[in-house]
Amino acid sequence: MDDMIINPPTTYETACGPITLTDGYEKHRAMFPPKIEGVQILGSVRDPQHGSHPRKVGCSSMLAGIPYYTFGNVACSKFDGTPVGTVYNAVARALEPFTDPLLTTYVTTDIDGHVYPLLDLTEGEKNLEEETGIKTIITTNGAPVEGRMGSGKGCIWYQKTLRQMKDGLKEHDIYQGTGIAPVKVDGVTGELIGKRILKETLLFEQHEPAFGTFCTARDKEYFYLWGKHGVDIYLARVSVYHPFERPFYRFWNGFAFVPDINMVSPVLTGYAHGVIYPSKLFGHDFHWTFVGNTSWEECTVMMGAAKDPWGPFQIMQIATGDVLKASEHFTGCIYAHPWAFKESVGELLISWSEKWPRGILGAKFQFQMLHQGAFWKDISLAEVETCISNLVKTREELFDMAKAKDVYYELDTKGFGKVTIKLLGGSAQVIEYVAQGICKELAKWSRQAMGMGIEEKKTFKNAFGLAKKLRHKDEN
Repeated sequence: MDDMIINPPTTYETACGPITLTDGYEKHRAMFPPKIEGVQILGSVRDPQHGSHPRKVGCSSMLAGIPYYTFGNVACSKFDGTPVGTVYNAVARALEPFTDPLLTTYVTTDIDGHVYPLLDLTEGEKNLEEETGIKTIITTNGAPVEGRMGSGKGCIWYQKTLRQMKDGLKEHDIYQGTGIAPVKVDGVTGELIGKRILKETLLFEQHEPAFGTFCTARDKEYFYLWGKHGVDIYLARVSVYHPFERPFYRFWNGFAFVPDINMVSPVLTGYAHGVIYPSKLFGHDFHWTFVGNTSWEECTVMMGAAKDPWGPFQIMQIATGDVLKASEHFTGCIYAHPWAFKESVGELLISWSEKWPRGILGAKFQFQMLHQGAFWKDISLAEVETCISNLVKTREELFDMAKAKDVYYELDTKGFGKVTIKLLGGSAQVIEYVAQGICKELAKWSRQAMGMGIEEKKTFKNAFGLAKKLRHKDEN
């Protein structure tokens, strides 16, 4: 059986409007809001030759079935520990991804131990620094994303900044905009290779959101690109076949993807780092998961979920610096790495960076699971009169029906006064039996609400404030 099955919806007519029923099967589901059963600190992201040296970012993605970490501000050194400079963007391959996910290698370095950047400077940028002292900084805060699963070919979006130097020290930075570069996996060495084929041409200007540099994901035929502008995070998408062509980009305006970037609307706000990725961790209601940290240096791990990549995300705190044993050194750059452990049993690798000595650490989070395989049915009252939803919230009959058949019963009350009844069980037949019983009871309540049948109406009068009217009828 597939990990997740969602069948087409059906309807059940009542006097107060149609009930919509959707059902299917889930292989697993964690509790939501998330509940953490345990956190195991695993140590530092490290290299066999360089150890756990200073570097930032630390997000990751899979290409050709291989996990790659993306880093920023890597402090390079010779094999004897002598510093040789800083690389502003680099990638490293996970050496033992399924047994030791924090062990990485840069694949290739020069004889002095200097790490090669994923994206190098153009000749024009190198000449600019030699002639004027203005340094070009290329940073990759978002991970590369594969165009076709397993192909080993994809794209990475980067930010370009000009750094004015004076007496060998940074004077100020001037952000230029966002560019894109293709990447591919070397089938022999496993090295991830990137090349700025557009040279110095940028996709987005400095006054526009830096799409693709907060995080990226692929879903079906689209790349989804989240990017920051100020404290807000915006979303764009583009066909996997046209990522290098600006006219093919569309921007989320709060209702739809539109070609006008000036209509863009935030999907998140107040988050410094994070990753949004497709996930089945929280069942059929949530297809996308967010893990990250706020902009306020609160030493907290935030997690949320949404049905769609544009949200809305329900986000809450799941851990603090104290839990991570990092409250004094914690700085941010929180990312999830879903490839490392088994999501089906509630395991997730989460990494963060530290202020000193500026390394990256990781921990295995264990989430409390709701089930490890169950049939489900959602009974939506979105089109039924609100008075019926109010009764569902206050009466116990429907819960008792489910309990009698050992079926898990939950109310989703986030629908502006409307409710959805959620059922879970080990048998599709039992779930169907309970659902039909609930629908019949709701249909009876609806008839009573509409005044269909005096006897039924008498038994229901208190719920709808009909006592006075019925008393007069009885007196006659």
